[in-house]
Amino acid sequence: MCNQGKIAMADTAPFAVWLIPAPSDRRWLSKVIQDYAAEYSTPAFEPHVTLYSGEVQPSENLSEIIAESVAPTSPIALEVMGLNYTADFFKTGFITFASVERLSQLSCAIRDRLITPKEYLLEPHLSLIYKDIPIEQKRLAMLRFVVSVQTVTFDTVKVVMPGAEGWSDVAQWTEQSRYSLVQSTPVG
Repeated sequence: MCNQGKIAMADTAPFAVWLIPAPSDRRWLSKVIQDYAAEYSTPAFEPHVTLYSGEVQPSENLSEIIAESVAPTSPIALEVMGLNYTADFFKTGFITFASVERLSQLSCAIRDRLITPKEYLLEPHLSLIYKDIPIEQKRLAMLRFVVSVQTVTFDTVKVVMPGAEGWSDVAQWTEQSRYSLVQSTPVG
């Protein structure tokens, strides 16, 4: 459990911190996401596991917070548990992963460095599609996909912010920064 006791304030900006798969896993996952996006006429997005989602104060240096949080980290391999779907837009269809302590520690390290942290329930999953469709369509979409790997390796952390319409406007998500877990330094 992360530290408690800080109170959220106004004038904050929403952000999310993603784990991005290593190139070999990123290639096949991107292809799956692009195929679903084409079939369901929805935007494609970079494959990721959300590590933390919250808000940052204008006075905070988010780049520094993330760099300090990921500095002691190396690439992370997550065990694939299966596929799932829910009525939630952000969990239309997704790969589930076993939870590992390193993920919780990394999420808490980010949260604990923020002036106004937000509770975030870390449920390791990688979405394959974001679309409001009937639950039966979601089920059928996931039945057609077979995960043929036992683990997915993540070697990059990326900070993303939503556009003016919020998180549901997937096409407007923008990358703010990227950090390699191989060297724990900003990539771009």
